[in-house]
Amino acid sequence: MYQWINQQIKAQSEKPFNARAAKYGDGFFETIYADGDNLFLFDLHYERITKSFKYLYFNEANLPTKEALKNTITEHLLSQSTEQSRISLHFYRDAIGFYTPSSNDASFNISIQRLDVPTNKENYSIGIYTENKKYANPISEIKSSNALISVLAASWKAMAGIDDAIILNHENNICEATASNIFIIKDKKIITPPLRDAPIDGVMRRFIIETLLEKNIIVIEKSISDKELFDADEVFLSNTMQKIQSVSSFGNSIEYGRKYTEELRLLLGL
Repeated sequence: MYQWINQQIKAQSEKPFNARAAKYGDGFFETIYADGDNLFLFDLHYERITKSFKYLYFNEANLPTKEALKNTITEHLLSQSTEQSRISLHFYRDAIGFYTPSSNDASFNISIQRLDVPTNKENYSIGIYTENKKYANPISEIKSSNALISVLAASWKAMAGIDDAIILNHENNICEATASNIFIIKDKKIITPPLRDAPIDGVMRRFIIETLLEKNIIVIEKSISDKELFDADEVFLSNTMQKIQSVSSFGNSIEYGRKYTEELRLLLGL
């Protein structure tokens, strides 16, 4: 575990406790996949970090430049590694006070977890979590430290014995999975919820949409009802760690194909 304090990297045995982050969820996190010292889609991650600073009113003077942050991770933390890693960055308001903070200064820490090659499961089932809904607003797009709906949805899917839970927004439209964006395919049309429907502005989501558009393949951003999810030919999930995960079934009742998803995976070079 490492922390960046006053522009210096310091190793530590435990993640530092920050009362505001723990008590109020006053912060955000970012997770980056690294293959050796190659930080996958780092520019898009940095864009979301910058947006998160803006949305949370963090002091932008505390945000390292893109080059400084990248160099810190690669030169200090990954310089001796040829392995694949999960880089976790946690940014938090470094202040005292109750709801009203004493300042908007921000600090962050970095942790690195070595991992095996991410694999996609052959059989991957989903269900819909209905107990809590996600509301659309600017902070619904970022990885806020207050991720309680995702935690509850993930707890529910574990109890239900399925691989992932689909979260609904306040209008009962499909929003996202617990840690992934969702895409459905119907008649070779690729559809994903728009940001106005409250999904995370996922880095892999952006990469997929922008890359496919460059290849003249249209991705439609529109609201998705549960009926459209049930009637889809194929469904896949996306995040930076697993890239693309095909969904094989909705519970025990609906079976999805995966042929076109595999074609898209090859086209995207994933």
